Amino acid sequence: MERGGSALELKLWAAQKMGLPPAKVPPDGAFRRMCSGQCAEIWRYVTRHVHHQRNVKKIRGNLLWYQHLEEAEGRPSGSEPEQERRQQLAQGVARLRGELQQLDLQMETAQREVMADEVSLEAAQEQIRDAQRRSLLLKAYAACAAKERQQLQDSITQLRGRLEQLQDISRKAKVELTVGGKVPDLGVEPEVLRDVRTACQLRFHFLKSLFEHSTSGTLPSGTSEELLDASYQHWLSTVEDIVGSHPPNHVLAALEHLALENTLQMQELTSRIDIPRDVEALKFRYKSSRLEDLAGPPAALASVRGLIQEGWSRCEELWVQQLPLQAWERHSTAGLPRAGDAPAAAGRLGARHPRQVAAPGLGDSPLPASPLHSW
Repeated sequence: MERGGSALELKLWAAQKMGLPPAKVPPDGAFRRMCSGQCAEIWRYVTRHVHHQRNVKKIRGNLLWYQHLEEAEGRPSGSEPEQERRQQLAQGVARLRGELQQLDLQMETAQREVMADEVSLEAAQEQIRDAQRRSLLLKAYAACAAKERQQLQDSITQLRGRLEQLQDISRKAKVELTVGGKVPDLGVEPEVLRDVRTACQLRFHFLKSLFEHSTSGTLPSGTSEELLDASYQHWLSTVEDIVGSHPPNHVLAALEHLALENTLQMQELTSRIDIPRDVEALKFRYKSSRLEDLAGPPAALASVRGLIQEGWSRCEELWVQQLPLQAWERHSTAGLPRAGDAPAAAGRLGARHPRQVAAPGLGDSPLPASPLHSW
């Protein structure tokens, strides 16, 4: 509490008695530091005995003026006690001046010490801030290093798993795989052959669905775009598992064996085809690059030729009826039709021969004429 009163008294002395501008008055913390310890008594003495230079000059001038007046009036300078008193006062003034000089020196020393302390304090604060920045940078670097270390550990784990997988594949590759010769009789089917067969079946069903969609324009019942995508992804994962778990030579041998099986099946199917026998069973005869109908005159049913011609004519009529709808669909897809385009397109479509109609799924390729018209 006494320290706070000394600091306030020093602040008032500097602002009021010494005439220090408010902008240059130090903060309260500086006054408290200046009044700390033994300096409080020194500053208390200074505030009570030290005055502003203008006041000191005024006091000295008044003293000299009074002395001059006394000498001018011829009054005696005073009795002997008065002279002793003046001498004592002069000695006191000289002593006070010496003390003031010492106080000035002490003040200058204290100010230099305070300035040095402030510089050292500022340097210490700067060092603390620098240490805090370094600590933050080190923490960030440690977090980044820990993250990179975790990533490297994950990569090492993946590489170890891949290395073990490759070593397993290398060991399997040293074992010779026999999947049979021309006759596909394997007894116990190897795992690689079973996996490759499954992948081929998945691919076959996927391509079959795409083919049916391209020909009919609609997906098969119970199938959607999501299921097709899922089937494709399942096939890709199956192929990746096969490549990652079986040696390449085993996979190639399994593919060759499946190709051999399919070849034998195709040969068996084609060996059953007898074109002359089938033509004869249908009451036709192939002569001079033509088919001749050997069926007698129909009693109640139409001949095969008549039925084919009737069906072909009906097919042509249906496709001719669909031409305007197809043209309208193309114009709607391309945007708003321009004036005069629809009549011109209808004229071009109407001018086309009824036997040169575009077949579905074949673009602008004409529908070939019925082969029965060449009979």
